[in-house]
Amino acid sequence: MFRKRASPAPAFKQPAPFNPITGRFAPLGTSGVVTRVAMMQVIEADTHVNYVVCRGFDPETKRFFNTVNVAKPYGIRGAFRYVVGNVLPAIKAKTILGDTPGVAETTIGHPVDLDETVGILLDDDGIAVSWILLDTGTGLIPAILYDDIAPGDTDKYAWPCILDESGVIVADTDAEKLTIANTFPGTFRGYGSSHADFDETTAAKVLLQLMPDGLLQIVGGKGLATHIIGSGPSSTVAASATFTLTLTAVAAPHGAQSPSNTGSSTGGTLTVTNWADDLPASATGIVCMSDGSGGYRVVDAPYTCPSS
Repeated sequence: MFRKRASPAPAFKQPAPFNPITGRFAPLGTSGVVTRVAMMQVIEADTHVNYVVCRGFDPETKRFFNTVNVAKPYGIRGAFRYVVGNVLPAIKAKTILGDTPGVAETTIGHPVDLDETVGILLDDDGIAVSWILLDTGTGLIPAILYDDIAPGDTDKYAWPCILDESGVIVADTDAEKLTIANTFPGTFRGYGSSHADFDETTAAKVLLQLMPDGLLQIVGGKGLATHIIGSGPSSTVAASATFTLTLTAVAAPHGAQSPSNTGSSTGGTLTVTNWADDLPASATGIVCMSDGSGGYRVVDAPYTCPSS
């Protein structure tokens, strides 16, 4: 035999408040908003400025998305760095705007300052994007030049890169070209695949970084060689005159792009400028250095000593 409780738990003499909307007692606690985390896989070429098309499974709702638009992190927007098959975590964050990561009103990427408005991110069909990839946005982006690049250039084009069947990084010529700049630090020079007698295999390879101003800047890579070696002209070349050099080696830096008309480090030809004294015909071992303007000039060769 048990004694009846004077006050049944959990009321403890204070019954839960009545909820007139549901017709039941109101819950004693308030459930918080849970941020959902899912794994997403890129299923389409990265052609959108602010988002990428993925598929994935949401463990919260136990739903599989065959197609879902996922926002790029602010630091990656405007760059097309993702390729089909990439797997990345994504979250559905709750913001003041609701279930949307937002988008800067005018700037591509992060807002330029605290006064720039952040609005709801919509896809091309006008549907709000809810998910955002968890990615740092600070990685370097490999690319292969399409246009020739010189210091100070802007609005040039480059091919994004993919892995071929052999696991080699190659130009993705089926993808949309990247718009790039060469103003910070602005020291790179190289030939692109559109240069005469060059293609995607001989074009310069670069590393890009998305800057705070939204520009994809060249920050490294293998461009034109600064020093080359070749053999000489068919006749004597006077000082400051130009002649055709037959390339025999790319001297520096190691693995640099050949400036010859064939893109090869040997056998190609290019026009260079003689430096000081007369250069004898059929000279060999002619060392040339970049002149800083896209050309080359002789800096060492078996010169003919001038007559007294």
